[in-house]
Amino acid sequence: MTLSLSHYLKRGKYTFVSAGYEQQALSYRSYQVPLRDYFVQMGYAHPLLSDKGKNVFFYLGTSALVGYEQLNRDKMILPDGAKLLDGSRWVYGAGLHTSVELFLTDRIIVGGKAQLRYLFNSDVHRLRPTLSLGLRYQF
Repeated sequence: MTLSLSHYLKRGKYTFVSAGYEQQALSYRSYQVPLRDYFVQMGYAHPLLSDKGKNVFFYLGTSALVGYEQLNRDKMILPDGAKLLDGSRWVYGAGLHTSVELFLTDRIIVGGKAQLRYLFNSDVHRLRPTLSLGLRYQF
């Protein structure tokens, strides 16, 4: 789940800042180890293609992020007595993304995004791909 604010620049370019929460489960024997990420991300998107009516845009963008990676709710011991070697920590990184945005009206936009993030200081997965679908309202 992500909440984002965008600021459009000239010629369809935009900058954004977003705050997000992601959750996944890592398998260990019969136990699922929860991994939660809390991120703040800032970035820029540049339009690569659009239709003649400027209703559909294809973007390429980059971003920087900082956040907290919480592993197993900060508990180092698993239910079977095993000790986690990886722990919760602050992470930072960069991202590259592509997106497609469709203007339904002048103010309502539906968009899809594919993003690849590289997280420094992460013990779990440094390279994190994500897919998202969203709805945007322009004030």
